[in-house]
Amino acid sequence: MATARQLGLLSVTLTWSLAAIWLLRPARPAPSVPVPIHHNTALELAATVLREADRFYAAQTGYGGFNPPEVLAWRYILPSDRADSVFKAILHDGPRPGQLYALAGLYLIDSVAYKRESRRLRSLAGDVPTVIGCIVGARSVSSVLDDMDRGWWTKEFLAARLIHH
Repeated sequence: MATARQLGLLSVTLTWSLAAIWLLRPARPAPSVPVPIHHNTALELAATVLREADRFYAAQTGYGGFNPPEVLAWRYILPSDRADSVFKAILHDGPRPGQLYALAGLYLIDSVAYKRESRRLRSLAGDVPTVIGCIVGARSVSSVLDDMDRGWWTKEFLAARLIHH
């Protein structure tokens, strides 16, 4: 049976652990465009999350392995009957991370558009900020697209857990 002292130490340890996790989490800069408060539908809200994506997040991030809002938004859009048009719109007016999420959606629902847009994004080159697990960094767009061509990102987003990292 645990003594009162052991329970007290456990409580303090848990409190400090949670505080450390909170303080050491990756900082996310505020969006440069004010986030609208009202949305007509949950689908529009999910599309807004991808349009304002600041990084390309893996399916699980941080010490707790949580699903980031961008992955949850992607998973909400995918089964929608408007997924094709939403993903294509984000490809044309979203930031690079949002475009990669949209491309991952098109990988599953429109292979012709996926191939066309993949070539376009690959030709732009450059890097994209990423968070994979607990690792904050950047990857070349080309390497993300190579993994996407293999189906790794879509499998991971559908499973909502890290698979190939």
